[in-house]
Amino acid sequence: MKYLLPFVALFLLAACQEAKNDEPLPPHSKLVQIPLIDSLGIITIAVPERYDTSFFWKPSR
Repeated sequence: MKYLLPFVALFLLAACQEAKNDEPLPPHSKLVQIPLIDSLGIITIAVPERYDTSFFWKPSR
């Protein structure tokens, strides 16, 4: 039991390392930054410049 806390701490430290993604953007896409509410952070995603679909959102009543 005395080795459980250090083992869990080392496991969490090793598992929480963020992997660096050096892959280029997909073709015909752009980076978009979306701020989260209450200043929790920013999400950055790659969005296509053009959508290849004929569907659209229609507001429901």
